[in-house]
Amino acid sequence: MRNEVYAIYFYQILIWIFGFNLFGIPLLFILEDFKAYIDPTLAIHPFLGILLNVFSGILTGIVLGTIDIWIERNNARKTSFRRVFLTKSFAYILAFIIMVAFTGLEIRLIATRGDWAASIEAFQTDDSFHIMMAYFSFSVMYSLIVGVLSQVRRNYGRGTLIPLFTGKYYTPKENERIFMFLDMNSATPTAERLGHILFSQLIQDCFYDLNRIVNKYKASIYQYVGDEVILVWNVKDGVEKSNCLALFFAFKDILNQRQEHYKKHYNQLPTFKAGLNYGMVTIVEIGVIKKELTYHGDVLNTASRIQGMCKKYNEDCLISKDLFSLFENQKNHKIDFLDKLLLKGKSKYVEVFSVQKL
Repeated sequence: MRNEVYAIYFYQILIWIFGFNLFGIPLLFILEDFKAYIDPTLAIHPFLGILLNVFSGILTGIVLGTIDIWIERNNARKTSFRRVFLTKSFAYILAFIIMVAFTGLEIRLIATRGDWAASIEAFQTDDSFHIMMAYFSFSVMYSLIVGVLSQVRRNYGRGTLIPLFTGKYYTPKENERIFMFLDMNSATPTAERLGHILFSQLIQDCFYDLNRIVNKYKASIYQYVGDEVILVWNVKDGVEKSNCLALFFAFKDILNQRQEHYKKHYNQLPTFKAGLNYGMVTIVEIGVIKKELTYHGDVLNTASRIQGMCKKYNEDCLISKDLFSLFENQKNHKIDFLDKLLLKGKSKYVEVFSVQKL
């Protein structure tokens, strides 16, 4: 959780330092009215203006990051999108008003050598107010753009936003990927016992807990299919610190930590099984009304079949030999050869390995 908090603050600070300088530098060096405002009368060097933009970006990033964390910690997942949107919008606008006013007065205090009364009077009578309003308008518009891009990034997963904008996968491309098929155990009898509404809430709770750790282990969620979810990694991220294996056991730990919640609301602790595989797939952008990146290849089919063998061998996590070959000197997981299987739809035997957390 601490890493996620740091990531939120870092992301917000970075985009707002960039944004304020993107808007402020043209004002400093191009607009004649602003140049007259900061140079002759205020004796503020343009470099100081850039530093003020950096300071404003850091301040804005900290404030908006805190708002995001507060909303997330106050169980935003149980709140409607409309309420979250309105709450965040109101908090952002209020924060912008306070910070823009603070920055304007700060500039005036610098210009008047710390004379508070003169700063207030000047802020109300000269062009300071208009410039601050320009900053406020920019902040609101910029936050909307950043919000849309962030939502697109969240919907499509890690590393897909730029390829979508550049059209990288408009024509099919081949790449190596690691896939995990993660499926709930005994889903059918559970659904019959709970009914479809309560079962849907159970799935919602489970996948929310999964989403809490997806970024930590550098995964992307490719698809939700009923009570199953498909996760994907590029090879570097998946192999690093055994992320593709560690995520599964971290998910199990979260479910165990929240077992009181699950037993209270659903009278059971949900468990999951996972099948993983690695190999070359084709990535292509499909759709017109609803676009998405899709993966095609036997790698996915094999991963799904491997996951289907978990029940037969009473194992929680199985991987292919191809994926096993990527791990060397494994310290955190015990990986053992299980069997050589002729999976459904395959003409060749596939060696399968079981995985246990050490």
